[in-house]
Amino acid sequence: MILTLACFSLLSFRDAFRFRSTQRTDDITLQLPDFIKNRIHTVMRRELKIRHVVSAALIIGFLITVLESVCTGQVYLPVIVYLIKSGASIKRGLAELVIYNLAFVVPLVIILILIVKGMTFPRLLAWSKTNVAISKTLLGCFFLLMAILMVLI
Repeated sequence: MILTLACFSLLSFRDAFRFRSTQRTDDITLQLPDFIKNRIHTVMRRELKIRHVVSAALIIGFLITVLESVCTGQVYLPVIVYLIKSGASIKRGLAELVIYNLAFVVPLVIILILIVKGMTFPRLLAWSKTNVAISKTLLGCFFLLMAILMVLI
């Protein structure tokens, strides 16, 4: 696990450097494979045709969570392993997982609020592209920190 985290860290730093140099998302190694991205787009198009918004949201949320677990698992699995290795109580471990999951959900809620307030999708995409190198650098730091923590425990 430590070696995997170290590799993810190096790949994230390399992705940040490559993107900063070329501004091309095709140069990023750590991203969802195209076949999963295409499947997500298919799910979105198909399920958005449902008239019941709540049903569509639940179906889309579940299916995309399953598809994106390839990506989010890179972070989620090391956190769970760290909690197990640290000997945290079940109560503490669950509390930390709730906090960890909120770290994923809060940005999505913020994006939802921004969209409801009028932010357009092209503007959101432009902001996202502007911050790729920063997010990849932060992700590399996270992977490196997790590897160090696992060495120390």
